[in-house]
Amino acid sequence: MSSVARPMAAVFNLDGPGHYVQWGVIQISVANVVVIAVMILLFVLALLLPFPGHGGAGAPQAAGPTAPDQTMAPEQSLAADQTMAPEQKREERS
Repeated sequence: MSSVARPMAAVFNLDGPGHYVQWGVIQISVANVVVIAVMILLFVLALLLPFPGHGGAGAPQAAGPTAPDQTMAPEQSLAADQTMAPEQKREERS
């Protein structure tokens, strides 16, 4: 055994019987209960904490919508123009 493994063996005795939690017909080891609890905690924290880089309360708000011709790329504007009825095209040009 290496010198690193020897102290760990003294801390965790794995030679004894396992410890289990029994709830009705469900029986699960304490180690698995701890792992499940940590996973649930991390999931809840991921839902509650803000994602880094996506701003928070201090992030500047985006400006309001601008004119449609400024928000669309030229190819999108062309595609929208092709799907418009002739009446809509005349109204938009005037």
